[in-house]
Amino acid sequence: MTTPLFTGDVRALGGLPAETRSVPYGPGNSAPEHEGSLRVLLGLLMWEMAHVPMADRAVVLGMDVEQLRGMLHTDQAIGVEWRDRWRAVAEILRNLHGVLKAEGTGRWLRTPVPGLDGRTPLDEFGAGALDRLAVYTSRYRDPSFS
Repeated sequence: MTTPLFTGDVRALGGLPAETRSVPYGPGNSAPEHEGSLRVLLGLLMWEMAHVPMADRAVVLGMDVEQLRGMLHTDQAIGVEWRDRWRAVAEILRNLHGVLKAEGTGRWLRTPVPGLDGRTPLDEFGAGALDRLAVYTSRYRDPSFS
């Protein structure tokens, strides 16, 4: 059975898709406990990047589009190996959205940044440079930045 991650209008649910509020497994299923929390995290990250094209979201999350679609629209297992990357992405987005509306995320991802040696944040995500992005975006939260 396929359990899509998103159904209906998420605004009516207080911002979270219904499927992200509980683990989509019932009695008798032996899904790892971490999988429910990773599905929640994936749902939150997708919500934070709602205005970002799917191909760019996949790069940010460290996978190809088909793999991301599989995680979102089927009951494909989500392994614990995603946890650290997705937590780092959440931190970067939190830093970014402290100074930029979520609607601007897609443009920011594709804009060359002098502080990243002229590379785009999307290039950095693709290269796995999440620590560099976290340090860079943490500066956005510094009161002297604004």
